[in-house]
Amino acid sequence: VLVTLTVTGTSTAGFLKAFAAGSAVPPTSVHNWDHQGTNAATTTVVACSAAGRITVRCGGAGASTDVIVDVIGYYR
Repeated sequence: VLVTLTVTGTSTAGFLKAFAAGSAVPPTSVHNWDHQGTNAATTTVVACSAAGRITVRCGGAGASTDVIVDVIGYYR
């Protein structure tokens, strides 16, 4: 799927990983931010599971955020 991931209300520096639900967590992130209170978006392509699902995980020491996932489209 083609998605825009928006973080808002970040607690500290952190990152997001997005990947097909049920698959291994990838070693790379799709979005990074460097301080508390960040509001930022990024657009990326994410593989889906056979059921059409994705997983989005927040990482970083003590990092938390609200995430908005906007699906722009999908590829077959």
